[in-house]
Amino acid sequence: NYYLSISRIVQDASFYDFQFNRSNFQMNIDSKISKSLKVGVSMNGRIETRLSPTIGSSYSDDYWRMRWGLNQNRPTERPYANDNPTYLNKTYNILTNEAYGRRDIAGTRDDIWRVFQGNWDAEWALPIKGLSLKALYSYYLANEQEDAEKNQVYFYTYDKTNNAYITSDANSTGSASLGKRQRTIWENMY
Repeated sequence: NYYLSISRIVQDASFYDFQFNRSNFQMNIDSKISKSLKVGVSMNGRIETRLSPTIGSSYSDDYWRMRWGLNQNRPTERPYANDNPTYLNKTYNILTNEAYGRRDIAGTRDDIWRVFQGNWDAEWALPIKGLSLKALYSYYLANEQEDAEKNQVYFYTYDKTNNAYITSDANSTGSASLGKRQRTIWENMY
């Protein structure tokens, strides 16, 4: 007996520049080698890629931050100062300004998971009626690699009297940064 499945998901989010991709495979094989010996293998794996802007601190949930902005942003505050797309408006909370939540403005975060799980089994029917010997082995490996690049972004207010856009370091997201994180999880079970 055998089973093989391969699938691919590409999913855009409700917010611009958030994307989730996943490739999966699943394989099951069971074989009767002889009258008294059966072997089987079951394997699955996936590669998941999450692409998003780097809005908050490193490794934070930026999608949640954008969702929170739907409730927190004041309807009287526009995303751009004087509606000029060159200048991001200094809103009540700059990190939830929807104009800031873009990869080309805030920075990029690429989070990639590679996961593999394999299960192997063998069963031998012993010459004694009703008695069998079974061996099982399982292996699991998960690897995450996350690269985050955060840009320094300034926010502005518009002075109507002087027709000027005003900013300061206090109105920025801080200095630009680059972060890399990798972690691996593996388990063997007999």
